[in-house]
Amino acid sequence: MTHDHSQMPHTTPPVIILLALGSNTQYSTTMPRAQESLSARFKDIRFTRTIVSADVKNPDAAPYANCLCLSQTTMDREEVTRALHEIESACGNSRELRAKGQVLMDIDLLRYDDEILHAADWQRTYIKTLLSEL
Repeated sequence: MTHDHSQMPHTTPPVIILLALGSNTQYSTTMPRAQESLSARFKDIRFTRTIVSADVKNPDAAPYANCLCLSQTTMDREEVTRALHEIESACGNSRELRAKGQVLMDIDLLRYDDEILHAADWQRTYIKTLLSEL
């Protein structure tokens, strides 16, 4: 007797994702809102503490609150990226505000499975500091 496995549900094994969250405007409300939204979408999620540091591109600009997030997902990379953009928008982020230097929420995917993204960001002091907490 042969079995047809083509109808069996395909389950994708979870992959590790590492996210960097940053905000330079209203971060006392946007950071918890983003963390709550991420917790609702991803399982086994862990956040570092939030630290405030100078803008890496413009030291005269408003400082940023930053934290890292480690989680697992069965979503593909594009789905994760779409989810992150939805959360940024829900936190009030917009192109218009960014053009004025106001970033309500920026969420960067630093790692997807074994793929390292935003390589330059890994050298930033706050990223190195917060990585040790995960």
